[in-house]
Amino acid sequence: MSTLFWHDVWINDTPLAQQFPCLFLLEEFKNVVVGDRWNGSSFSWNWRCPLRGGIEDDQYNRICDIVKQVTIVQSDDSWRWCCDTMDSFSVNGLRKHLDCLSLPSHYLATRWNKIVPRKVNIHVWRLIKDRLPTRFNLWFRGINNVSLICPMCSNGLESIYYTMSECIIAIKVWNSVVKWLDLNLPFQLPPIEFLDFVNSQGNLHKAKYIIFTIIYTAWWELWRFRNESIFRPRKKRDVGMVESIMHFSYVWYRNRYKKASIRWDDWLKNPLLFI
Repeated sequence: MSTLFWHDVWINDTPLAQQFPCLFLLEEFKNVVVGDRWNGSSFSWNWRCPLRGGIEDDQYNRICDIVKQVTIVQSDDSWRWCCDTMDSFSVNGLRKHLDCLSLPSHYLATRWNKIVPRKVNIHVWRLIKDRLPTRFNLWFRGINNVSLICPMCSNGLESIYYTMSECIIAIKVWNSVVKWLDLNLPFQLPPIEFLDFVNSQGNLHKAKYIIFTIIYTAWWELWRFRNESIFRPRKKRDVGMVESIMHFSYVWYRNRYKKASIRWDDWLKNPLLFI
């Protein structure tokens, strides 16, 4: 019972000195421990002067009600870790607790596409979690920017959703992809809902691996063009972006997919027709 009565956190989430500041000012021995206040059946007090009513009486009644609910055990004090099912502290338990507080979660599991390179998978994972360094995200984290406007179109506020779906450049790219695949893709949806929609289409079962590869490649190319718009503004041209999506998606498909059978000429026409 060596816990400090007023200064340690042993009742509720804050020290009693902060919960009852008026009583703490009247305390004769401010560093008293719990064992010195406990007489075996109840708590005793040692005030510098009698209570004068009002807020002092109110705080006294409240602290009496609180300490009555505490069971005092005649044993050495010990710390208890309350953020896990186990009472004992562990680094693993702390990490899990911090992850639950800080890491974003979503019902959509991370999809690792074996056809595209690892860097593209990581890019899509960050995109889904809204962890790409868009101007809005940087500003939200306290990093000053010259502008929050989209560097690709110089129009809307640059966010993940705007860059990948609403920007004029993105719309132009997606319209070309939709026309190429002859497939109605709801690219206006947020990235998570976009992938979820494609995954829910039963009629696309055999084509999903190609569709996801093309979507991942499109997101990769859009972000690459976005970076060039900022760091190489003189080379800012959206001409050829769709051709790059066709090229890289086919190269990755042909070299990383064991069952690849579609020829380049057929891929340019529409890969979904030759599955």
